[in-house]
Amino acid sequence: MLEFSERNNLQVSAERDRLAELKDYAIAGTEPELRFDAIARTAASLLKVPMAFLTLIEEDRQWFKSAIGCDIAETPRSVSFCTHTIMSNEVMVVSDAAVDPRFANNPMVVGGPNARFYAGAPLITENGFRLGALCVVDTVAREFTSEQRGALKDLAALAMSQIAARRSEFSTVALAGLAQSLGQPLIAVGQNGLIEFVNRPASEFFGHTLAELKGMRMDELISAGRLGMDSEALIAIFENAQTGTVSRPFQRIACKSDGAEIPVEISVSRWDAASGRGIAVVLRDVAAMAASELSNLRSVSAGEEKDVVLTTVLDKLVASSKMPVLYLVALDGLEELCENFGKHIGHMVLQSVAVRLRRSFPTASIIARAKSDDFAVVFSDVDGADSGHLIAEQLSRSFEEEFDLGVRVLQATASIGFAIGSLHGESAPDLIANAAFALQAVRRAGGHGILVYDEMLRRRSIERHQVQLELTRALKNDEFRLFYQPQVSLNDGRIHGVEALIRWQHPTRGLLQPQDFLLDVEDGRMSLPIGWWTLEAACAQLAAWRAEDMPEIRVGVNLFAAQFRSDRLVPFIVDLLARYDLEPHLLELEVTETIALLNDQQGLKSLTMLRDMGVLIAFDDFGTGYASLSSLQQFPLTTLKLDRGFIRNILTNPNDAVITRAMIAMSNDLHLSTVAEGIETPEQEAFLRVLGCKSGQGYLYSRPISGGEMSDLLAREATELHSRNTRVYVAVT
Repeated sequence: MLEFSERNNLQVSAERDRLAELKDYAIAGTEPELRFDAIARTAASLLKVPMAFLTLIEEDRQWFKSAIGCDIAETPRSVSFCTHTIMSNEVMVVSDAAVDPRFANNPMVVGGPNARFYAGAPLITENGFRLGALCVVDTVAREFTSEQRGALKDLAALAMSQIAARRSEFSTVALAGLAQSLGQPLIAVGQNGLIEFVNRPASEFFGHTLAELKGMRMDELISAGRLGMDSEALIAIFENAQTGTVSRPFQRIACKSDGAEIPVEISVSRWDAASGRGIAVVLRDVAAMAASELSNLRSVSAGEEKDVVLTTVLDKLVASSKMPVLYLVALDGLEELCENFGKHIGHMVLQSVAVRLRRSFPTASIIARAKSDDFAVVFSDVDGADSGHLIAEQLSRSFEEEFDLGVRVLQATASIGFAIGSLHGESAPDLIANAAFALQAVRRAGGHGILVYDEMLRRRSIERHQVQLELTRALKNDEFRLFYQPQVSLNDGRIHGVEALIRWQHPTRGLLQPQDFLLDVEDGRMSLPIGWWTLEAACAQLAAWRAEDMPEIRVGVNLFAAQFRSDRLVPFIVDLLARYDLEPHLLELEVTETIALLNDQQGLKSLTMLRDMGVLIAFDDFGTGYASLSSLQQFPLTTLKLDRGFIRNILTNPNDAVITRAMIAMSNDLHLSTVAEGIETPEQEAFLRVLGCKSGQGYLYSRPISGGEMSDLLAREATELHSRNTRVYVAVT
């Protein structure tokens, strides 16, 4: 009896935790969204069933976040098939519900939607909780293969990733909890401009009681600023926001109860108030921020500036024949964190890091901010490189503990480079420079790692510098070339576009392929000038083909990340199109997952403007990375280019075939053009045509060729087409 009671208590506790996790995602009970409908529609199409649903299992009900093929919003949990699905991590299949004793009398079976067949895959969070299911339903009994189970499970994982992405969109609920837990003043203002919610830090800051603040006008506390942006104006700005997006911080003057006027930094977001759409405002005291930042920029050992202290202490330790070790520790992803949640959140995390490091390493000689996102940590003496690595691992582990900011918990990682006195330098400047070399190498490798300095790092840095000089010379001496690979219609084989691919005609090494130099371009100062050259050369070639009376085709050009971020992108392309007298739809800009992960709002704005002008926007190598599905939501895409990795084994690997079919179906449903890359055989082409893909690119049609060779190819195609049309005309007449 005791064992049963304990087991029952465990089950109750697990369900309570599951419901808490579901509540944390704040998705149950919300309206349908395009991203989830697209996944459910893909499941129905891929698995050839009339109905597909994405469900969330609450305490007493089943909520349908997406319902394809049946208009239904919720059911009691007691009649839910998906309640059984979330009992395990595997796909649950009911081949014929009419003869299954669990469901034979279920109203979903004996009445609408008359479910006979059911298959569901659980939606599993990173913490292992099952929130609901992605399921497919048919009105007739049927079997379900292992390949179909795998496809449904993969789509459920994609759906869960979108649920997680949705939660990461910084909501006003998260903002309120964050401000409350971190002690930041927060006021929430209703549509009428009156304060409806206020936290205790705000009461303490303004010197008013909570009761006094509620019902006051925000404009009595915070100035409208030089542009006259009062509460009504701010509410109007945020009224039509699609999410609770937080504004970039800006400064205002706050008036306290004693009449004191204090400069504050405020961040504003949308807030769904009881009286209508309002705003939530978080305040930070500018003077307090400056004092806090200054304290972080100084050494813990003295009141001198950090650089002076760091150099002085290191020189003394080296001179005393000790073996000091200098660690440069960088918080990974700080820029993205600030872009997503605001700079004030980034500052708070950095302050938490400083506190954590001081608490965890009390014997350190120095712990100080070295740069905007780097910390310098010095220990006076180590036994050698092995001991240095052990300390570095402890530093790295100190970041593994989550940063609990109330309703939002952030996970961070660190990049660490270090140098040891006498082994890697005889002076403080040498140690600082060499630790920086090591840190830079970790970050270039993707971050979240540890590296001790060695001489090879300096050599590589010198080599990279030499490569940048070579690239500068190559651009000046006109050594770059554009080659073009055709994109053809899978229905009739006609060329409708080309992708421009850069090559380097090196004076001593010959013709270099992109893999031989593009990483150096992207990672250095030459990415912008070479990127602009590529765009201009492609447009010039288009104009040349037109002058030769070639058939009209479009050209696709890959963007570098630096171009995506540049505010020159739109005016540069507008100027190019005007100078070469080109229609916008003849130019296609290709972006990669690297660019998608930047989450740069300036870049997204630029691409949207260009798309609205008629320029085409393609997502290259689609399906290979984490950003692919979310990019369908935020990027103004017109084209998906399916990665060659799926096409290569599409005839032999069932998983590649299933995924490719799903991606083509999704692309078609979203009214995007689809181009399959890497087609090498007629059999691959035929299979892709059956799947509904309209365009292809690969060695089956042509390797990348020069502009002159492409002119010959286009001319031959035009001649053959003319001859074919002439024969048809003669036959008809």
